[in-house]
Amino acid sequence: MRGMTSPRVIVGWRERISLPEWGIHDLVAKLDTGARTSSLHAEELQHLPDGQIRFKVVLSRKTGRSQWVTCTPLRTATVKSSNGQPSERDVVQTLITLGGHTFPIDINLSFRGRMTHRMLIGRAALDSRFLVDPNHTFLHSPLAL
Repeated sequence: MRGMTSPRVIVGWRERISLPEWGIHDLVAKLDTGARTSSLHAEELQHLPDGQIRFKVVLSRKTGRSQWVTCTPLRTATVKSSNGQPSERDVVQTLITLGGHTFPIDINLSFRGRMTHRMLIGRAALDSRFLVDPNHTFLHSPLAL
């Protein structure tokens, strides 16, 4: 029916998410309505001869725990950083679990070493699924897989 939409899930400005295809669970992400795209901190990014890319996701700076990921990039995109500087970034797609929902997400890979959050989830992923409550954090935990 026209005008009918599914109810949106209310999420906090920080949530624990999973990227189940990559074996990553309980990663803290910032839900950033000021960013259009989603971004993940990636270290030691390598372009492999078969067209795939390999990179390390640091799960905890305190313990140094990390997870290597190998996948096929979707494309390269020019992304404007928070300081307004454009940069070329690899964009990958995987599944994300957030707020009890699992869905595909496009993520650009960047070095976010100085940033507090390892992952930003932008408006494109949040649109028509979630409402962000800026007064709360961790309203949901990822689905146990």
